[in-house]
Amino acid sequence: MTTTPATDYANPDPLLTVAQAAEYLSLSDPHIRRAIRSNELEVVRFGRALRIRSSQVRAYLEARETGR
Repeated sequence: MTTTPATDYANPDPLLTVAQAAEYLSLSDPHIRRAIRSNELEVVRFGRALRIRSSQVRAYLEARETGR
């Protein structure tokens, strides 16, 4: 059985791809990549593959909601 990050209950902080993070935030892939390059979003690297913890995506969103 394959699970998606949103339904993977075994991992409370799933890893998202750049595309998944962009979709969640309704932003473009390049916007997410710029946030990564400027260290606004921390990533986990697997070779050339980038993954973003869902908690990092939520923190990025909260920082923009509160104007920090």
